[in-house]
Amino acid sequence: MSLSEDVVSRAVASAVEDPQVFAVSAEAWVKLQEVLKRPATAKPKIAALLAEGSMLDQG
Repeated sequence: MSLSEDVVSRAVASAVEDPQVFAVSAEAWVKLQEVLKRPATAKPKIAALLAEGSMLDQG
């Protein structure tokens, strides 16, 4: 499963569990679909930040 498919799958599951209206224009919907279809890219700075752990983990 690609990252995009996972994001959409989780969003659908969340919407089913907690139904809310998520209304966007047709143009915004097309842009969202384009973003979700792009291949994932590595974000080394974010990966390094997440690897540090949370301030809550520190004693």
